[in-house]
Amino acid sequence: MNPYDHPHICEKESVIEALAELSPKQRRAVRSYVREVDCGSMGLMEWIADAPDSVSLASWRRPAAKGGNYWGTERDPVHPFRRAVAAYRAAWLRWQTDEESEAIRRAAHDIRMAATEAVTRLLELMRTADKDAVQLRAAESVLDRAGLETAEKHTTELTGETIDEWRRQRAEQREQARAAMTDFEDET
Repeated sequence: MNPYDHPHICEKESVIEALAELSPKQRRAVRSYVREVDCGSMGLMEWIADAPDSVSLASWRRPAAKGGNYWGTERDPVHPFRRAVAAYRAAWLRWQTDEESEAIRRAAHDIRMAATEAVTRLLELMRTADKDAVQLRAAESVLDRAGLETAEKHTTELTGETIDEWRRQRAEQREQARAAMTDFEDET
């Protein structure tokens, strides 16, 4: 059984109407041409040579004035075959875009779910890892993802900052870190 004998899910009212004007062979040619050549990866000559639903090159290019019913109808833009190809192309591209959007939505959902697992694992490592270095890296990762910066490593310069100001700033940073950790724990 030929897959191009049957309607595809992309075929809505406008496509059905356009295809209704064509013979069964022309309908198969429209479906096959749009999917394989126009929106696919096959070249025209490869399609004509290999696809079971293609027509001969002579038939494909025969002008409508000489009885052509396929692509040779370019001088007649309202020819039923041309209208069917245009309608099918638009419907196929719309369907592909919808399918791709849905795949992206599913992937984004999967990433969000994995992010929750990753944060849970980081918190677990931060609290229970055997090595201090692992706990430190996990803590830095949590702070980084919370948008808080860890202290930069650079040479100390005289800034005019008093020890009291320095202690106050460090206390604020610790409080921000505690709040971020609480938020992460509440989310998980």
